[in-house]
Amino acid sequence: MVQAFIERCSRKLGKQITSIQKETMKALQDYPWPGNVRDLESIIERAVILCPGPVLQLADKLEISSPHFHPP
Repeated sequence: MVQAFIERCSRKLGKQITSIQKETMKALQDYPWPGNVRDLESIIERAVILCPGPVLQLADKLEISSPHFHPP
């Protein structure tokens, strides 16, 4: 799915993304994905938009936010 989203976003934005960093793929695989597939697509699209070269990197660190956490 990651590759399909990269290809679709790259085509749409006119970018040439030829590979993905190993660390990036590991982060995507290790993330528990509490939302739905649109979350993955959104993260990939943002990474493609902000990617300065042909190797995809995540734009932001993947963190799990808790909707029930209220800081003091």
